[in-house]
Amino acid sequence: MVWIKGAPPPEASDEDHIAFFEKVVSCSIPDADEDPELHEIVTSVHCHSKHHSRTCFKRRDDECRFGYPLPIATSTFVLRPLSAPRGVNEKKWKEKAAKIVKSVKDFVTETKDIESYSVKDVLAACNVTEDKYREALGALCRRDQLILKRDPSEVWVNFYCPKLIRFWNGNTDCQYIFNPHAVAKYCVSYTAKAEKEMGDLMRKAQYEARSGNMDAVEELRHLGDIYLTHRQVSIMEAIYRLTHMELKHFTREVIFIPVDDSSYR
Repeated sequence: MVWIKGAPPPEASDEDHIAFFEKVVSCSIPDADEDPELHEIVTSVHCHSKHHSRTCFKRRDDECRFGYPLPIATSTFVLRPLSAPRGVNEKKWKEKAAKIVKSVKDFVTETKDIESYSVKDVLAACNVTEDKYREALGALCRRDQLILKRDPSEVWVNFYCPKLIRFWNGNTDCQYIFNPHAVAKYCVSYTAKAEKEMGDLMRKAQYEARSGNMDAVEELRHLGDIYLTHRQVSIMEAIYRLTHMELKHFTREVIFIPVDDSSYR
């Protein structure tokens, strides 16, 4: 997580949030002649695969769970969840919105010379106005989010901070968070994220241990051996552990000072 100086508070106006977001984050493909280094980084490691991957369809078979291809827009705007107008059936309204969004995604995905199309060209080809398209996006979204200005040729480019990825030289995911509680929730859920493959392996090992009539101590030892010898780690973590480099570092030290009565310490 990177804290950026000068970020507007959550209660700031939409205009302030948009101005800051556009200043820090981009989704454009840099010109290869003007900035060949950034162009190489963005096109090689910062574009979602047009063929997707296995993890894209873990939740649904017909929709990428990361939202690719991403929405097109003539300008950056704040997208908020919308409800159906009074007197309109909510389910049918959302089904119509889904068809509009899908038609735009299909056109962008299936058109070979999409680089020659502008946002207005795509929407005109799909027979939908920009206002109706944004309304459809709002009908399907679940939380406030910033939609960055994006041309049809950039729908596979993930949000990135130009200054940051020059140092990182790898994929990053820059998201604008309106709710400060969402940051804490994300950090906790990510650090406590379960390793599904390891869970399946441990359940199998436990079944084998109990089938072999092991006592509690032997079963615990068996499970510990399985965990220590079968856990999958990334290449970076393996390198850090083999070279005895720090896996974490703190800029501040916390010292706990007990101030209770001695009898309760």
